[in-house]
Amino acid sequence: MVNDFLADRRLKADIKMSVLRQRLSNCPFFAMVAEVYANKTLSLATFYLTVSALTNSWGG
Repeated sequence: MVNDFLADRRLKADIKMSVLRQRLSNCPFFAMVAEVYANKTLSLATFYLTVSALTNSWGG
């Protein structure tokens, strides 16, 4: 029962994320932010380093 509930929630989250990825596909920065929130396994340091690397690659 609990496993079915969790699987259902996970499926709904995956569907929402796929829709979000399609909408944000033109903007890689926001797509990356969405990925970080989707996989809460990334640490804040990894997120910061990724953002700083992206902003440096944009000439910021």
